Amino acid sequence: MNPTAAGDLERVNPNFQRLLDPFGSGQEVVVVPALRPDVAIVHVQRADASGNAQIWGILGEQKEAAFAAQRLILTAEEIVDEEVIRADPNRTIIPGFIVNAVCCVPYASHPSYTQGYLRPG
Repeated sequence: MNPTAAGDLERVNPNFQRLLDPFGSGQEVVVVPALRPDVAIVHVQRADASGNAQIWGILGEQKEAAFAAQRLILTAEEIVDEEVIRADPNRTIIPGFIVNAVCCVPYASHPSYTQGYLRPG
């Protein structure tokens, strides 16, 4: 973040800190600690019972939220057999080993969308 842009944020939020640029520019940079939520809830198109989850379309920050959280609850439009997940590995964005719970919750993204399952409107 540009140090001159932080201004008021630094004055009201102690999480904003100035450090010397670790990459050697010699200038100060403004940093904030990484987010580490207790729990994230991520909705996906499909997952298997182990939590291996497939997402396609606009991903947003679902993957990042899933990996940042201490615990992850996965909601899915459908729970499918492991063979379905293995047949299309490029869509597997969230691995089961980071998932704490898997729930089948069709239409959970409403009023938004889930590409291939639910359209806005």
